[in-house]
Amino acid sequence: MRRIAILAIVVGLAGSLTASGSSSPLTPQAVLRSIHAAALAQTSVHWGQHHFVPGKWSRRWISDVSKTAGTQVGILGYPIAGGKIQEMLVGGIVYIKGNAAGLQDATDLTETQATTYADQWISIPQDDELYAETSNGLTLASIVHGETPFGKLKLLRKTSQGKPFFVVRSGRPFRMSLSAPAKGKRLPVRFQSWFGPHERLTGTFSNWNEPVNVEAPASSVPIATVRGG
Repeated sequence: MRRIAILAIVVGLAGSLTASGSSSPLTPQAVLRSIHAAALAQTSVHWGQHHFVPGKWSRRWISDVSKTAGTQVGILGYPIAGGKIQEMLVGGIVYIKGNAAGLQDATDLTETQATTYADQWISIPQDDELYAETSNGLTLASIVHGETPFGKLKLLRKTSQGKPFFVVRSGRPFRMSLSAPAKGKRLPVRFQSWFGPHERLTGTFSNWNEPVNVEAPASSVPIATVRGG
């Protein structure tokens, strides 16, 4: 099971607000717009995510992404201990490589196909059904929008290590939250989602604007070839 990123168009995000605030009322929607404006104005970010149900299954993703490219590593915990995946987005093509357990978990490949092409780079073009899922989170915009609370929003103020933070949170059925500093540039630092009484996703943003260098592998097998093998 791949990571879950809620893809939603948040009503009102098209509005404008400077990252440092404005004279408009301080509403959850206004703060969320300012967080988006600050984040999407950057060139790159490092993000990490842990999606899990305690005692049942666990997935971790560690990524470095820019506006058009990205790279990430996925690690499967219980019950598929040892499953690993690498993904890259370069030039509009997703490249994925992993062991058999990781490939089968992250794609629609059969056990035989995943075993045959384990530890080989597989290329996924934009017109393939897997592209949207595998490319999600590999660009700055997709991870920021994917972890945005939507629906009925609430604005909370919290303090961490003596620093004030805004937390924009949504309610049921999909509880989500996005946190950013209340002072200065409102770059998001933490996101969370609750998908039920036990299933949870937690993640962080850091290392804004650090260089992200991604190069396509020297060779790869097209996903169509893998499926036909």
